[in-house]
Amino acid sequence: MSFVGNHWITLAGQDIEQCKRLSSRFAKQQKQGRWKNKPNNPQFIKHEEASFHGYCAEYAFHRYADVEWYTPLIEQDKVWATRGDCEFGIEIKSAHAPNRHLLVNRDDHILKTNRPVVFALTDILPTVEFVGWITAVNITLYPGEQITPNARYCYLVPQEKLKPIDELLHLIKAWKREKQIRLESERKSD
Repeated sequence: MSFVGNHWITLAGQDIEQCKRLSSRFAKQQKQGRWKNKPNNPQFIKHEEASFHGYCAEYAFHRYADVEWYTPLIEQDKVWATRGDCEFGIEIKSAHAPNRHLLVNRDDHILKTNRPVVFALTDILPTVEFVGWITAVNITLYPGEQITPNARYCYLVPQEKLKPIDELLHLIKAWKREKQIRLESERKSD
């Protein structure tokens, strides 16, 4: 149950399968790199599951808000890391247990930006709930003592401190209008 939201979307079977394929490819890449000497480590298995839920949340928001999804580039392209998960720099963070809070690692690159960060719950897949959102720089107002499985300290934003998704949807509409005007202006000048 969320405190702010009430915005859901149910993914189709092929959407879930696409996210599974992406997380499997990502896991395979991680096994060859960071987890090379410990592929059966329980932390790796949790990491792989979290990746799957993250991809589901990103894809669901792309569908829900009708914004472009920047399909994760398996090569970890630096451009991908600088543009956000979705159009307009929108970042998606997820948790796959109910009544969780937005958890962001203190060294996450987004914390120095003004990007919108959407928090989604994926605990009842194929349904994804969008709980709320916050501007990335404001995440630092909520230091948390909770530690992620890889022992990094995190910021912990309670669900009730998030802004309603409706506000972000209105901003997205305005950004789309601005983008359309800019594109039309560029076409006219050519």
